[in-house]
Amino acid sequence: MHFNLTSPDVIHSFWIPAFYQKLDVIPGKDNNFYATPTTIGVFPGKCAELCGTYHSAMLFNVHVVSEADYTAYLKTLIARGQIGEAKGAQNANVPVNPNPEGGSR
Repeated sequence: MHFNLTSPDVIHSFWIPAFYQKLDVIPGKDNNFYATPTTIGVFPGKCAELCGTYHSAMLFNVHVVSEADYTAYLKTLIARGQIGEAKGAQNANVPVNPNPEGGSR
């Protein structure tokens, strides 16, 4: 799983506690991290940097699903014409940058 984040205006900190991973997001800078989840589920995340008025509302969920479920989801997007550059159906399980030190959830 690859996360690439850029913030247009203020510093944020993308945090998924269950992954033991936090990534600072700085305006004008690309920042990345890789995770290899081993558990299917929904993992809550939030901004861990006081970033402004709506900081407390910066909550999100990361959904880790099976390869079959992911491929089925991509097919529903294609059926609706939402194809963009979706190439995941062919390469859904090929890591972009494998983490040789092991993964996290």
